[in-house]
Amino acid sequence: MQSLLVSRFDEAARKYGSRTAVVDYPDGHTARRSTFGELMRLSHQVAAFIQSKDIAPQSFITIELPASVEFLAAQMGIWIARCVTVAVGTNFPEERKSYIREHCEASMNIDTALINSIKDSELDFLDFELPDESDNAILVYTSGSTGMPKGILHDHKSLSRGVRMLNDHYQLTPEDRFAAGIPPYFIAELFYWELLCGTEVHIISPDVTKDVVKMAEYHRDNSITATFINATVYPIYRCLAPTMRLVITGSDRVISRHKPAYSLHNAYGLSETAGLVLGTVVSDPTDNAPIGRPVPGVECAILDDDLRPVPQGEEGEICLKGCFCKGYYKDEEKTQELYRGGWLHTGDLGRMLPDGRILYVNRKDWMVKVNGQRVEPGEVEATMVKYCEGIDRAVVKGFASENGSQYLVGYYTPANIQEENVRKVLQQKLPSYMVPSFLVPMDTFPLNANGKIDRKSLKAPERSALASNYVAPTNEVEAALCDIMGKVMGLQQVGIDDNFRQLGGDSIRMMSMQQLCADSELEILHNISTTIIYQGATPRKIAEMLDEAKPKVKPQMEDYPLNANQKYGYFYNCMERDGQVVGNVFELYQLDDNINMKSLSDAIRTAFAVHKSLFTRILLNADGEPRQKVAVEPLEIPVERMSEEEFETEKKNLVQPFHLLKDRLFRVRIFEVTHHQAPSTSHYLFLDIHHIIYDGGSMQILFRDIDRAYRGVALEPEDWSLAEMAVAEEEMRQGEFYNQALQWIRDSFSPEHYIKGKSTALAQSSRISCPLGIGSDELDKYCQHTRVSSNTITTAAYLLMLGRYAGTHDATVASFFNAREDTRVSNSVGFFARPILIRGRWNDNMLCSDYIHNVGKMLMDSISYSFVGLGAMVQELKDFPQFVFIYQGETLSDLSIGGHPINEVELPQKVNPVGLDVHLRTNQSKNTMTMELQCNDQWLGAEAKQRMAECYTECLRSLMTARTIGEVLCPVPEEDKF
Repeated sequence: MQSLLVSRFDEAARKYGSRTAVVDYPDGHTARRSTFGELMRLSHQVAAFIQSKDIAPQSFITIELPASVEFLAAQMGIWIARCVTVAVGTNFPEERKSYIREHCEASMNIDTALINSIKDSELDFLDFELPDESDNAILVYTSGSTGMPKGILHDHKSLSRGVRMLNDHYQLTPEDRFAAGIPPYFIAELFYWELLCGTEVHIISPDVTKDVVKMAEYHRDNSITATFINATVYPIYRCLAPTMRLVITGSDRVISRHKPAYSLHNAYGLSETAGLVLGTVVSDPTDNAPIGRPVPGVECAILDDDLRPVPQGEEGEICLKGCFCKGYYKDEEKTQELYRGGWLHTGDLGRMLPDGRILYVNRKDWMVKVNGQRVEPGEVEATMVKYCEGIDRAVVKGFASENGSQYLVGYYTPANIQEENVRKVLQQKLPSYMVPSFLVPMDTFPLNANGKIDRKSLKAPERSALASNYVAPTNEVEAALCDIMGKVMGLQQVGIDDNFRQLGGDSIRMMSMQQLCADSELEILHNISTTIIYQGATPRKIAEMLDEAKPKVKPQMEDYPLNANQKYGYFYNCMERDGQVVGNVFELYQLDDNINMKSLSDAIRTAFAVHKSLFTRILLNADGEPRQKVAVEPLEIPVERMSEEEFETEKKNLVQPFHLLKDRLFRVRIFEVTHHQAPSTSHYLFLDIHHIIYDGGSMQILFRDIDRAYRGVALEPEDWSLAEMAVAEEEMRQGEFYNQALQWIRDSFSPEHYIKGKSTALAQSSRISCPLGIGSDELDKYCQHTRVSSNTITTAAYLLMLGRYAGTHDATVASFFNAREDTRVSNSVGFFARPILIRGRWNDNMLCSDYIHNVGKMLMDSISYSFVGLGAMVQELKDFPQFVFIYQGETLSDLSIGGHPINEVELPQKVNPVGLDVHLRTNQSKNTMTMELQCNDQWLGAEAKQRMAECYTECLRSLMTARTIGEVLCPVPEEDKF
């Protein structure tokens, strides 16, 4: 009989071929989506490669790959070739890897280099004889009591039982998205049971799984509906995803602090059982949730040492019957011990509850589960004696922490061996989860009546005794960190020099500490990361690292460099086109008759005096490098009086070029216009400020302060200026994070995905405003329901619309964000906006929700890496998109001064941008949305621009209601297509 697992995977791949099967993160942060068809093809390539090497069926093949689509394809390919998979953790010490390869006599090792060569080969689909259920399928190595890993061997029948049981028990569907974050060598996480259901599987990167906050945010941002969360992490997990319907936990004592909105399942299984054997739903808060009742096909009993059932309510060993592993590879004695009396002996102690469910109590043989991973203390003990010079005896024992998780303590003799030397050796020889949290030197070990070490008498060390000499905190940040670390470690007192790692801190406690910091009233603690906690270790150092993240000393210079976006975004471009209107940010406003012109003029002068960066002048130094300095000068704003006819003529010439090396970079004018037919006057305010010193965020700040000054309200001075921040930003680009950002840009974007317009010639551009046929209330309602931002959905619609215009399913555009998340510039006027790139990819079968969330993830990543600047971005990619999209959530259409409205007046001036600039504004108070299109006139005329606005309206509304991308309506006229 053929393997059910392999045959059903083949059926699923054919049925769901173009749907996304796996979302993984090869570089740790950039999402990659692979379809069922792609996964199947690579699996067949692996099988064909194995076949080409004449490797005999049932040979063992090791896989040394990170959790990824390549790992899954390698595993399935090995099965298709009728061989046996052996997973080797990429982070295992080399000695452990070598032992596993030698012990199983591996015929081949599939690592990253080999899988990449297989992917690039011409190997393709072949006909294979699928494995039988009796064939060996997988060899899983776990910690062994003899001091070396032991291999658990499963055949396809055992795996198929486990997968079928998971499918039947949890009922996933093609509409689900499952987040998996457990290493592939951990058999409890059989990825295939989700894939057989057509479910999209997310293999979360390690930095996310180690950070409970990031993990919860990932679940929310990717609309995850089901996930597995380690039992040791679950007590501090806070679900943020409204889509979550199923959380599976287990492999340890389950603590639930609240009644969840989703269905919480406690799943009990072992590596020997290939997954689920008992399970139950956890509905109410508990400190030890039952592990449930046996699933169909499994018999369970609570037995004593003589294999007799214990009375109900008493403790005994949990024993099982069913289709499980074949035994321990090359160890017949331990296999017979495992199946003694016809029962599989779990080594777990439990007791039967009155309702028939089983409660897990403890390990029978002192075996410990650390973060869900099984650890045989004997293996750690043997490693300590064998490799730690001078140690003659060692005992490793597990203890339960305050949050219910287990940790290891290693005791050793003689006592004169330094702890740090022992820890260093263990970190080289063992996986991190097997290294004891505490190492305790002993003069002698206590012995029992038989002369053996009395393990029971070994107590958990008093962690307060391991703390350094107490040093009190010196400020409120250190005090808060000491308090939080004490709560996490269960200590009454922690000083600023006490070391988190030395006190037994692990990844779970690290995440707990981060969560408590996020809840603190001290804002500076909200930005803490697990990296800072781990690297800083002591409250003193952590506080210093948090403080260093926000430099306080302003640079004092005669003149300052331009920031990267000033320099490469506008300076060189404007100098090449000197004498043209390039980079002007201008508006003409009609003023309410009740506004006093003199008071307005005074208010403008006051606001400009506070925001001195508006008086920035550009100069060249001796090396020809552009620099900037503030040169405040008197500002006179007379009221210019003229007739209606004169004003109409003047309007045509209001916007003039700025000569960057000569001119003051702003113009302010107030007009009083006399109307002859009906004797009256109108007043107008004209502002024209060059973009090199001014951005959209500056516009809001400046008008806010003009209004405040007009009303007599004192203005808040700026903290850091544009020029001072240019120096600080340059320092940001000196660290390793800068190189990481550049690599992300290289991996994520390519000019081949830029949308090209109808003409590449530089030409004048006109700007028109088009009301959209969709209300901002409708947009807000959608965003609140789906938990996406307005920026995300509007950008996603724009990318999709451009794709329809250009006939592509892969589009990249540019955008900007105001970069004022740094509190130093929250009140500053200047050009702080940073360019970002946003790429959208889709196919007609893709779910709209998936596409939108992918765009949202791209937006967040782009913003995170935006500090690299335009120059470096262009240098890496050799080009920059012509198409720009800017979402502006706060309108300037309702501006007022002194409570009196001012209204924008459209100007007839032509400007000279490069490409198409689309600026979307929303007016929340009037429930309207307006699309401003500023476009090269050789691309789109006025009527074509109006049609584009109509297309965008239809695309946006349809994207919010359609199920798949293919159903999204966006009727682009043939004559308008690029």
